[in-house]
Amino acid sequence: MAITFLGEKQVVFLEFNKGALDMLSGLDQMPKDQVLSQTGQLNPLYEGKWKLETLPYLKTDYLGILVDPNSDLVKNSPFKLKAVRQAINYGIDRKKMITYLRNNIGSAANSGIVPRGMPSFDGKKVK
Repeated sequence: MAITFLGEKQVVFLEFNKGALDMLSGLDQMPKDQVLSQTGQLNPLYEGKWKLETLPYLKTDYLGILVDPNSDLVKNSPFKLKAVRQAINYGIDRKKMITYLRNNIGSAANSGIVPRGMPSFDGKKVK
């Protein structure tokens, strides 16, 4: 067995597609919109050529809006106000983000940044 680490995503995808690599771990190494349908299924173009396995794994992605309090952008920005950030937070449709940004791979974090199942998750602290 040989494990190879290639830095360029496009190179990784091309090597895998031509059969030089036996497997890839994670969607980050591929152009997801080319490989997956909107619903997270393997593109019919690759059926019979590749096998897609989806398994649970722990990963947290988050969006930060002007998070550096020392930045000149933040000092005079409405984003420095907690109520503005909360209003934007309430306006985000997390399910649609999963559908369109992650091709329906994953679940929305509706209970804080630490996912359920992690030792540090405390359901009593979740608002």
